[in-house]
Amino acid sequence: MSGGAATIGTDEPGRAAPGVFVSFSVGGDLTGRNFVRRLLARLADQPLDPWIYESPGGEIPLGQPIAAACKQKIDDCRVFLALVTRASLASYHVATEVEHALSRQGRLVIVPLIGPDLPGTSWPAPFSGLAALRGFVLDANPLETVESIVEALTTHLGVPFSPERQEGPRFPLRRRVMEEVSGQLDRQDAHHVARFHDLVRACDLAARAYEAGDIERAERRLVGIELQVEDYFPGVVPYYQRIVAGIFLLERAKTDSARHADARDHFARVLREVGPRADANAYVGLANAQLGLGEPEAALRNFMTADAMLDAPDPASFHNIVRASVLCRRGLPRAEIERRARSVEAGMLAHEPGSLSRHSCVLALAFAHAGAIDDALQAWERIPDSSELPAELVVDLASAIAGHDGGVASPERAMMARRMLDEYQQAAAGSSALELFPVRHLAARLEFDAGDPRAAIRTLDRLVEDFPAHPIPSVDLAMYAIAAGMPSRALQECRRVLALLSETECVPSLGAAEFNYALGQAFWLTGNRASAEEALRRSGYPDEYAYASRLADWYGRAR
Repeated sequence: MSGGAATIGTDEPGRAAPGVFVSFSVGGDLTGRNFVRRLLARLADQPLDPWIYESPGGEIPLGQPIAAACKQKIDDCRVFLALVTRASLASYHVATEVEHALSRQGRLVIVPLIGPDLPGTSWPAPFSGLAALRGFVLDANPLETVESIVEALTTHLGVPFSPERQEGPRFPLRRRVMEEVSGQLDRQDAHHVARFHDLVRACDLAARAYEAGDIERAERRLVGIELQVEDYFPGVVPYYQRIVAGIFLLERAKTDSARHADARDHFARVLREVGPRADANAYVGLANAQLGLGEPEAALRNFMTADAMLDAPDPASFHNIVRASVLCRRGLPRAEIERRARSVEAGMLAHEPGSLSRHSCVLALAFAHAGAIDDALQAWERIPDSSELPAELVVDLASAIAGHDGGVASPERAMMARRMLDEYQQAAAGSSALELFPVRHLAARLEFDAGDPRAAIRTLDRLVEDFPAHPIPSVDLAMYAIAAGMPSRALQECRRVLALLSETECVPSLGAAEFNYALGQAFWLTGNRASAEEALRRSGYPDEYAYASRLADWYGRAR
């Protein structure tokens, strides 16, 4: 996989943006893929012109040789960035691009970006020509190197550096911490100013680690922030840092359900201790922990409390109320749904990117759970830009349309939901495979519900190919294969599941309960009753989920 650039206009009349060609191959390395994605995004924030041949604007015309087109793009560029990884060293396309760039050395700035496990090793030609060039050795977490690479590059090219975009409204760690310490900050004191900037950087590093999914690193950064506040600003009693600590507990609970109890206790303690200083964040955190513990009534009360504290209607808050209401086995009254719809028409919606699209999708979800499918579909059609929606919200809506929430299921409703997922995947084509995992998985289930197991098998084939270390698509594929009269294929998928040793191997991440439940299904389908019952027992799922009662006819049919 590789990338490059063409030149376009900048703010300076008559000048073209310096083109940047990024040559890389990361294979199935998710960390490397995230690094390249972030690097390209940050280069695009500068007065530079990075290019990726897969993008609509940089697509290579049909029939044109890829190598020749890439060489032309390299000739048009000022900078050639070469990501040197083990996958790159084995890539014919990257080798071709590096060889061509080195032949243009002198008029082209060539910068190697060296993977953390490669310094000091001997590289084959043409990569050996990069060894003498000054570049960057990436950290074990290369995302933390992106800013220094981009800043050094803009400085070298003499173009202004644009700092990282302002933090998102859902995780305003820097802003909230700065608000808490601002009353203690003496800006005439040089030491306090330095401490202030140290704290800003620590907040940015914690937020960056969180956004990258590195919760362990984010937690360590947060502990550092707490120690800095305690040391630098002894008069400050932190609040928002404690909210963030609870958010991290909830993130941990996604793969370790026991952490829900820790999160509930944490947020309850915060509410007791801060009293009137508490805001909606504390109540939302407590409610999410209660949902994880199977306490939807208590969660709904706290979601409603949080919602009443907001200055303007918020799509995320509305979604929380809808999902808690469903878990309480009652939908929102139609009058309440219509009141929420009127808040949009009155322009009262909380303003942030994508808020209108998300609010419209939650309206559709509320209508679907109330059984008003036509109204739900109309609300879906009114969504301004479905690419702004989180995949999980679209999955919730499609499940409700299909009747997976306990509603009236039918092949017709399954097809309606399947078309909705197709529309979303087309709109969100720039999303990563990981982000679209739940959408693709539900799409297969809907195909099966619509009476087309072979289409479901084809969809799951592609998903399992992308995510071989996740047991749930493989178990579903085994069941669909049995339904389609392919028991040997079912056995193949069960063996794939049984080869997994623990939930820590799973990508995307999976909790121990879900892992053991999938393992129990695989044992059951292969006829190993004792192992199946033991795995199901370890999952902690209620008895009604046991295959002995629900799917007795499937026992041992994967042969």
